[in-house]
Amino acid sequence: MKTLCSIPIILSPLMLSVSGAVLQHVSQLPSTSYDFIIVGGGTAGPVVANRLSENPSFQVLLIEAGPTNAGVLNAIVPGFYTKLQKSIYDWNFTTVPGTGIHNRTIAYARGFILGGCSSHNGMLYTRGSKDDYDRWAKVTADPGWSWKNLMPYILKNERWTPSAVHGNGDFDPSVHGYNGRMFTTLPTSPQTFDPRILEVPKQLPDTFPFLRDINAGRPLGLGWIQASIGNGSRSSSATAYLSEAYTSRKNLDVLLNTKVLRVRGTSNSSFNFVEISGKHFLQSIVGKNLTDQPISSVTYSVTSNGFWDTLNTNVTLQNIAFAEWNNSKTGPYASPLTNFLGWSRLPSNSSVIKAFGDPSAGQNTPHIELLPHTASSQASQPGLSGALTLILVSPNSRGSVMLDEADPFGKPKIDLGFFTTDFDIHAMIEAIKLAEKFYSAPAWKGYIVERTSPSANATDDQLEEYIRGSAITSFHAAGSAAISARGASYGVVDPDLRVKGASGLRIVDASVMPFITSAHTQAPVYAIAERAADLIKGTAFHIFLRCAAWISHTDVSGAVLQHVNQLSSTSYDFIIVGGGTAGAVVANRLSENPSFQVLLIEAGPTNAGVLNAIVPGFYTNLQKSVYDWNFTTVPGTGINNRTIDYPRGFILGGCSSHNGLVYTRGSKDDYDRWAKVTADPGWSWKNLMPYILKNERWTPSAVHRNGDFDPSVHGYNGRMFTTLPTSPQTFDSRVLEVPKQLPDTFPFLRDMNAGTPLGLGNGVRLQDGSKLALVMDQGVALPQPIF
Repeated sequence: MKTLCSIPIILSPLMLSVSGAVLQHVSQLPSTSYDFIIVGGGTAGPVVANRLSENPSFQVLLIEAGPTNAGVLNAIVPGFYTKLQKSIYDWNFTTVPGTGIHNRTIAYARGFILGGCSSHNGMLYTRGSKDDYDRWAKVTADPGWSWKNLMPYILKNERWTPSAVHGNGDFDPSVHGYNGRMFTTLPTSPQTFDPRILEVPKQLPDTFPFLRDINAGRPLGLGWIQASIGNGSRSSSATAYLSEAYTSRKNLDVLLNTKVLRVRGTSNSSFNFVEISGKHFLQSIVGKNLTDQPISSVTYSVTSNGFWDTLNTNVTLQNIAFAEWNNSKTGPYASPLTNFLGWSRLPSNSSVIKAFGDPSAGQNTPHIELLPHTASSQASQPGLSGALTLILVSPNSRGSVMLDEADPFGKPKIDLGFFTTDFDIHAMIEAIKLAEKFYSAPAWKGYIVERTSPSANATDDQLEEYIRGSAITSFHAAGSAAISARGASYGVVDPDLRVKGASGLRIVDASVMPFITSAHTQAPVYAIAERAADLIKGTAFHIFLRCAAWISHTDVSGAVLQHVNQLSSTSYDFIIVGGGTAGAVVANRLSENPSFQVLLIEAGPTNAGVLNAIVPGFYTNLQKSVYDWNFTTVPGTGINNRTIDYPRGFILGGCSSHNGLVYTRGSKDDYDRWAKVTADPGWSWKNLMPYILKNERWTPSAVHRNGDFDPSVHGYNGRMFTTLPTSPQTFDSRVLEVPKQLPDTFPFLRDMNAGTPLGLGNGVRLQDGSKLALVMDQGVALPQPIF
């Protein structure tokens, strides 16, 4: 492949389950030149690598600093995810002392494993609110980032698998995808306090209404969690997008255990780009605006007698739970840490909002997430405890991530900036008060013994001290390479995710979010990555026109060139982009005038010698081959959110070298409507007929007579051969009886291309009837007659 066309794409680290073309060392690479090099195999990287390598003409390399996820039990069993932290599968970062958290440092887990944080996180699958994405669209001046326009990508990623223990009342089937790569589901293992949780929306409906589906775009209330789990195991970007079915593609290489120290490219701006193993920094620009969602918690001593209550400290129970998971992929280890999530907004008349403003994206957007924990045992204290984790999902504080100037190849300086604005600390104080209200519902009578932290009846000042002294992170770093509108003086990437001021470089991960969503970040990152792949493919189409084109001056038997550097001229009267069905015609007719210099550019290879594009009966072999663009539709709302493979000819002749060769013109009315809506009679049936005949070279079949077609509606001196079927089929005689037996419904059509195609007739195909082994420039014919 040409390094001229290589496009580095920077993505955060990721994880995968693989056994195909997965390499352990750079010396094993089969090539040193790729069309796309993706740095970082995190949540986004495998998505982009998978989608780009769907086109077999693209050579794709994905580089990951960490090892494979294959066989890593803690990255497979959902209940073991915390064991990955501070292990060899963790970057083991630590933040700098935070001024808003009493100068404490916080351990900052990042997945050092194929799949990155999607192989390392808590698997909670939340999208956030409609407002979050609509704000992205507004600040980027690109409606493609809106909730409505990103929804097809959200659905394209998702493979929803309803839980056997839940009905449609616990989720909304209309807001999920069913044919994506990544599994999502509802919890499968009941917890002791589930019945009490379900009573809260009934008892406190104004504060905690029941959410049928937490991912429908307005997450305000309490509902069942959704998680990236399938069949009782973690579903990550590695398992979903880099399984053996995909890594076995000949055009996709995955290189593990490799750190990238520098990306070379062109730049006309003042910053320097440094890439170190997926930790990317454009010095003086990237790294600012980092946003994370701080966590505080309220804990209680509780009374409970659930079977699994002492799982944390009881080795016997742990062995039972793992045996159940190992045998049936069920039990407490098959689900994430909780079965419910809740969200709430500060009221519009809140003194906090009046004093400090509202940083949320809108009225559909929560400020606070509540994550309740069932009764559990702790080695450090007697009895059982319960807790409510509180996450500030719409924070106002900002931090940064920068290289350490003293050791640029070491760990970065991460400043989360927690509680450096007044809104955040006061909103978290209100969150603790909200937790107290949650547990004030009658449902908790006989369960809650007392609040153990923060102390009961604490003042606001005491709550502030508690929060600053104990708050931790949700590990949701985002925004440090934010998207901004084209032409904006701020921001790092444009709405197409291209690094501003650089050429051939994009960033695709959570860092591009202009504002963090009110969600756990994996779901929006998957959507970003899916859209990014389409954006890149769209650009790559034009790149291939420039860098990998097959070029013809006139027709397929003339001066056909293999590379742009073979062009005899850089000046033409006419340049035709696309050598498909129409392009070849226009090039041929224009070059009939010897005074015109004509250039035809085609992205794909020649059709010469391609047997499947010659033999009529082999046409289906072209689909999902190197001669196909291998497109896939977005999920269709009218087809149960399914996607459909959409073949397009990646070959000289385009779809005319790739299709089934059925030759039908349509009705007179079709063309006359064109003439009417364009106010141009030249597009009518009558006035287009000379061009239809000019194209056609009708060659009657030896097995048909004039009763099977109308000689007056065909052309005989055109470029493209057409004919009737030549190979009788078993049911032909029966089909011919139908017009006689049902003449009102299926009258016999003497010629299907005479302008009134209503009835049943012999199919016409693009084939030379006198040379039955030869298919003309248009590709392949169907292997059977079509009536």
